[in-house]
Amino acid sequence: MRKLYISLLTALMVFTFLSTTAYAWIALATVNRIEQIRLSATSNTDLEISLDGIDYYTSLDKEMLDLKVASNFKFNEVTSLDGITFKDNRFNDVNGRANNDYLSVRFYFRTSTRYREIHLADNIVNADYNNVPTSGTFISSKGVSWSPSVDYLYGPNETVKKDEKRIYYAKDAMRVSFYNPNTNESKIFDLSGNEERGYGKSFGATDYLNKVLNEDNKAKTGPKTIYELSQFSETDPYSITDNSRILILEQTNEKNTDGRYFYKGEIVMNIWLEGWDADAFDAIQGDHLKMQFMFRAVMTKQ
Repeated sequence: MRKLYISLLTALMVFTFLSTTAYAWIALATVNRIEQIRLSATSNTDLEISLDGIDYYTSLDKEMLDLKVASNFKFNEVTSLDGITFKDNRFNDVNGRANNDYLSVRFYFRTSTRYREIHLADNIVNADYNNVPTSGTFISSKGVSWSPSVDYLYGPNETVKKDEKRIYYAKDAMRVSFYNPNTNESKIFDLSGNEERGYGKSFGATDYLNKVLNEDNKAKTGPKTIYELSQFSETDPYSITDNSRILILEQTNEKNTDGRYFYKGEIVMNIWLEGWDADAFDAIQGDHLKMQFMFRAVMTKQ
C-alpha cells in the first residue's frame, strides 16, 4: 500500500472557561509540509499544558512540538486493535512506527480548579473543509477524485463500476485514540460517526483490493470503537454519559501561588489512517486533512 502523504500545517490548543465548565481544543490542518504548530492556553484559566511534565506553558510553538514530531512526518496505512500498538498495514505483522507511520503525542495537563474530569467533546461530523468551525471536534478533508480500475462493492448493496469517477475522503478512514499510560486504559474514536463503514467490512476498500489482487483477505475481529461522544448537563457541570471521558486529573502535593493544590495527568494521543476501514482506498493518499480535538473538563461525580 502506498503512503498517504499528509503532514501538519497548523495546530492550536486553546483553553477557556465557559460558565461552570472548561473547554480545550487542539486544531490541526494538514498539507504537504509542516508550516506551523501552535498550542496555547487563554489567559483567563489556569489550565496549562506540557510536553515533558516539567515545564508548563500557556503556549507551545512549532519548535517545541517538533521535538516530538519529525518535520517530514507522513501518515501510512496502519491498523490497531487497542489504540496503543500498531501494525504497519492490514496484511503485514510488522510494528507501526510512532511519528513515522502514525502521529503520537504525549500531553501533560495541570489545573488547580475542580474541573478535572476531561472528555473529548462536541463532534462535528460534516465539517466543511473550506470553512471549518473554530470550536468543536472534527476531522475534515478536501477529497480526491478517483476512478477504480475494476468493478467493486462500495457498500453492502452498491457497486461502483470500473472507471466511474467519485470523490474519496481520507477523513472517513481516520481514527484517534487516547491512552492513559498510568491506568493502561485506551479509547478509540471514529469521528466520521459512520459505524456501517467502520473496521473490517467486506465491502469498500477491502473488496476493491481483493478484486485487484484476486485474493480473499479478511480482517480479524475489530476493536471497540466509539462513534458518539459524551453528553453533558446544560445546568450542572457534570457529564450525563461517559463515552468520551479520557482522563481524570489527580491531586498532587504541589501548590500554585494561591496555595491551591495542582491536579495533574497525562495522556497519549494517537492519530492514524486505519488500513481496515471501508474507506481506506489508495486514492486518498493525496488528500489534505484538517483536524480539531476539543476537550471539555467537568467536575467529577461524587
